[in-house]
Amino acid sequence: MCIFSRGVRHVGATRIFVGDRADGRQALIYAMEVELQAPTAMVLPLPTPAGCGEDAVEFVSLARYPTLFDDLDRAFPALELTLGFAPQAVGRGPVPPPAPLIVHQVGAFVASFAPTAADLDRLDPQFRLSPAARAAVTRGRDGWSYAVVQLASVRRERVHPIALTFPRRDPTALYVPTTHVHGDDLPATAAFDHTIYFQPDAALALATPATATVGPIGDFVDLARTGGLIGPGPTFAQPIAGVHANDDVYLMLPPGVAADDLAGAGPGWEFRLAVRHGFDLAPGNGARRDLPATQPHVDGMPPHLARWHRSARTRGHAISAAIRGWCERFARDHAALMTPLTPALPPYYFNGSQLWSDAHAATIAPGPGAIDFRAWSDRVEFQHVVIGVAAMPRAGEIAAWRADLIRTIDAAAA
Repeated sequence: MCIFSRGVRHVGATRIFVGDRADGRQALIYAMEVELQAPTAMVLPLPTPAGCGEDAVEFVSLARYPTLFDDLDRAFPALELTLGFAPQAVGRGPVPPPAPLIVHQVGAFVASFAPTAADLDRLDPQFRLSPAARAAVTRGRDGWSYAVVQLASVRRERVHPIALTFPRRDPTALYVPTTHVHGDDLPATAAFDHTIYFQPDAALALATPATATVGPIGDFVDLARTGGLIGPGPTFAQPIAGVHANDDVYLMLPPGVAADDLAGAGPGWEFRLAVRHGFDLAPGNGARRDLPATQPHVDGMPPHLARWHRSARTRGHAISAAIRGWCERFARDHAALMTPLTPALPPYYFNGSQLWSDAHAATIAPGPGAIDFRAWSDRVEFQHVVIGVAAMPRAGEIAAWRADLIRTIDAAAA
């Protein structure tokens, strides 16, 4: 979110990292290029639990790692990463209250934490929001808290990343502050040109359609210099560009999908539930969280994509249960044929309706194999379902198995 207590000449190159932490808190790192008209404060709203104290937020200095986001960029060479531009201008506030907020020195910044909107009045006068700007910032954010970072230099410069952790009101979602405030108003829409980097929990990492790093994140980022904010786990990037609702972004699973739905395994079989088409990553998605469909119709869009979107948002749990049930029945009915899945099994997969092998093309070689059915229908996106067999059967028999699986998942989406 770009909210400033005074007008700015320029703000851009906006890059944001959010991360799920083992203690349930969220990490937030924010970097930008800014040119000020005068010493200014940037305000970051935070969806904290109600009633938290002034020690709820922990600020982390990244002054010794100003190139953090440049290193993150290198982990996504195939992604067209963009840099944001969102000029802001807001007015000054009223007289100061008697009890100022605690001030923290965080690298090149001075920062404070306001547990409630009312505590914003305890800021130093030169960093306070005007009544109109404050109304815009706090609208729809009942009980939220606010991190306030004071910026002093009026030269155009890329400031080192601003970093903190905070307790989350909703532990199932990662919050990304992307709302823009222009002047004293909160416009309905805004032009976005942002890159969001994130480290989610295991469930979201398994399901997200965002772009993953090309290798371990530790090959690109000096994790020791991030103050524990970035770990060695799976890391993703998601650009947000174009005109969208002027709102924040939440990174979360589609509605009704739980961590246990996303994968399953048994003797000789495994599956991963695909709900990529059910994700809504556009600003304002928090208000759309439980809607059965959020994807707008675009002329020329294949009609099955809208059905994939809806089934992923409304039938994910049912599709997962259907796949699991099919695998368990298959294992019972074909116990003599199946074998444990191991990396040594030659892999086969369906390319369209043709069973294929990278080693043997359309030829089925004698011996064991791991068969990925890549089952999909007009209502359900591609699903990863693999069985291991001790001896590859004929192509016609495998095709019949796949047809039965497709009927099963399609019925679950009805």
